[in-house]
Amino acid sequence: MRRQSMVAGLCLALLFAAILTGCSTGRGYEKADSATGQMEALKTELLAVKDRTAKIAPALNQLVAPANSNPRSAYENFSRVLEDTKKRSGKARRLADDVKKQAQAYFQDWETQSSKVANPETRQRFEQRMTDLAAQYEKIEEYAHRLKADYDAFMQDLNDIQLVLGVDLTVKGIESVADLVNKATRDAQTIDGHLDRYISIVDQVAAELRPSPK
Repeated sequence: MRRQSMVAGLCLALLFAAILTGCSTGRGYEKADSATGQMEALKTELLAVKDRTAKIAPALNQLVAPANSNPRSAYENFSRVLEDTKKRSGKARRLADDVKKQAQAYFQDWETQSSKVANPETRQRFEQRMTDLAAQYEKIEEYAHRLKADYDAFMQDLNDIQLVLGVDLTVKGIESVADLVNKATRDAQTIDGHLDRYISIVDQVAAELRPSPK
């Protein structure tokens, strides 16, 4: 029962468990390759989100620049950057969901296979390995939740700016969102820091999943 309660919070640990136990279909190292590939794909997409997020502040600054005589061009550029950012962040979330779904599918098999380990010391070391990896995954969960909360609020502010200026792209309209633009510019730096930490921990877990070299 204790292990079953860990399903939601220990997805990557379960991926590793599946790799160690060697499920009935596929070799352990093949599952390791698959899991590592998923983690690396997630990292790639997170780096793409980081790159797009870095373009938000310059686009916003151009939009509200007092000397800007062509706000329409600046608005269209901001909208392109925003839509591209949404696209990449959406893909990153789908990849993270894929990792979670695969881990949940592996969990029951891990439970079954681990119960077959006859040697008590081997089983103890196996379960300790799971505990250690779970601690690492808890860090991923911590940063993922923090990133999601801040990122969702950040994107909502950007959506509001886009909506307001889509209707009122005048001097007064731009002035009305100036405070929100300043806030979004500051928040972009916070998001960047969260992404750096998230990517770093994903790297660490991917290294744990990576098979030993031949």
